[in-house]
Amino acid sequence: MNRQEMSDNDQNQGGGCKIDIVESYRDYTPPIPVRAIVERLLARMPDKYKWGLKTIVLTDAASLSRSAGRGKLKSRNKRVHQRECLGMYMQKWKGEPAWIRLVVDNVLAEIPWYAKRIPIVRDAALGSVLYHEFGHHIHKTKKPEFKEKEDVADKWSDKLLVAYLRKQYWYFRPILMPIAYTFKLARKLLARFLPTKR
Repeated sequence: MNRQEMSDNDQNQGGGCKIDIVESYRDYTPPIPVRAIVERLLARMPDKYKWGLKTIVLTDAASLSRSAGRGKLKSRNKRVHQRECLGMYMQKWKGEPAWIRLVVDNVLAEIPWYAKRIPIVRDAALGSVLYHEFGHHIHKTKKPEFKEKEDVADKWSDKLLVAYLRKQYWYFRPILMPIAYTFKLARKLLARFLPTKR
């Protein structure tokens, strides 16, 4: 099978870069435009990491089926109820392509009410969870590492989120760079002149 046939086959099985976003809420209306934010987060992401992922489902905890809601997932050697999760990555299984579920009400519960109006805060909250789940996908399909899966996903989340924020909010750099430099300098001065506790 040549490369073109392989890529056509991947696309026919839902493996292309086009990712469907499905909203499935029961009695919940997100207070912010979640779908638009997720679309923007995906648009700024390199295509090479999207291959093989078909769907992102945006849902709320109440919409999870009874069996899914009662089910538990293993995370960092702990069992966690699916209804308490912020997101889940479902790998390719029995011919079905991989997909991601974001439990939007749980993600937004992590943000204080007054901060939900600030675009960079909303993007960072949703982006950290979405990119964490993409970290599982990348770990599974592109760059396997022999480390704790959650640590690898966190590393990818940080990397992808920083790249996104730099591109999307480039105009904050002139403001944030001097502030970061000032904090770094202050920390060095404090470490130098304050006695250390022993």
